[in-house]
Amino acid sequence: MHFTQSLHIYRLKVVTPTDPYSVKGLLSAAIRDDDPVFVVNDKKIKKYDWFCTDEDYQIELGKGRCLKEGSDITLVG
Repeated sequence: MHFTQSLHIYRLKVVTPTDPYSVKGLLSAAIRDDDPVFVVNDKKIKKYDWFCTDEDYQIELGKGRCLKEGSDITLVG
């Protein structure tokens, strides 16, 4: 499915996990969210499943994560 096919869905949230920890946390938050959530999952992340903890946790939807501080940006369109 292409992302543009889902753009008409009201209040749709799209999340893209970057590692197994964020997959588990975002999926848990998506299940508990009242609005529709589309989780873009990368099959390559699955080989790092040892990185997840057994605890139950959620990552807040709609909030980004800063991986590295900086002053430059590159936009690709």
